[in-house]
Amino acid sequence: MEDVFGCKLIYRSWKEVNERARSISLEEAGRVCADWDIRQEGVAEECFLRAVRLYIAVKRVIEEVGGVDGVGANCLNESFHSDTTPCLAWNMLFERDNIIWAC
Repeated sequence: MEDVFGCKLIYRSWKEVNERARSISLEEAGRVCADWDIRQEGVAEECFLRAVRLYIAVKRVIEEVGGVDGVGANCLNESFHSDTTPCLAWNMLFERDNIIWAC
C-alpha cells in the first residue's frame, strides 16, 4: 500500500478502542457533544452518548498516532466488542475533524 498508493497502514485493536471508549464517562461525552446539532428523536440519551464516547476514543488514538488522514475498521465483524453502533462517531470524525472513515 505504501509503495503503490503512498498510504501507510497502522493497525490498532478494535477491542482496545472500545475498552477505551467505555472508560470515558457519559458526563465527559456530554461535554464534548454539547455544541453538536444532531437530531436525536427516538434515541435514548445514553445510547447517543455511547457513540460520542467512541468518537472521543478514536480521536485520542488518532492524536497519539499523528498525521492521520483516514481511518477504517471492521466494526461489523467485530461488533461484539462494541456497546454502540459506530456510524455517528465516524460521521462526526468527518464533519468535525475532516478525517475520512471507511467501513
